[in-house]
Amino acid sequence: MGWRRLLASVADPVEVRLAKSRGVLSVDYRDAAGMRTMEFGGEFLRVYSPSAENGEWVRTVLSGGPLEGIHVVSGRRGVSIESLEPVGRYALRLSFNDGHTTGVYSFAYLYELGGNKFGLSRLYIRQLQALGLSRQRRKQSRRSDSPVSI
Repeated sequence: MGWRRLLASVADPVEVRLAKSRGVLSVDYRDAAGMRTMEFGGEFLRVYSPSAENGEWVRTVLSGGPLEGIHVVSGRRGVSIESLEPVGRYALRLSFNDGHTTGVYSFAYLYELGGNKFGLSRLYIRQLQALGLSRQRRKQSRRSDSPVSI
């Protein structure tokens, strides 16, 4: 059974909404229990982006593997979703205000994230704490526009 057929038997995405003012992506699914709305904040989706930058972290977390030595994306508090673009009929490409644009989120992946959102959020925060990292964004130093003598 292909993954598309499996997804269709588990949950069908019905509607997608991006509320930029709230920074929330909402996906309505129809599954065996009826209609279900899953909401995601920008920070959560940025941290769990299935991109190359996050790939090892996401694969390890979702498979339940050991997290020692795995790169964790930190400093993403306040990151918001700037736009979304459909990728065929199976996924969304999200663009974030931190410049990240390479994550393609399949509807099956979003459904899995939505069903485990609170546990995944707790795991992420615990991992940051264990590594001495923070959710806070680093302040960027202001660059001067004044000319430099050489």
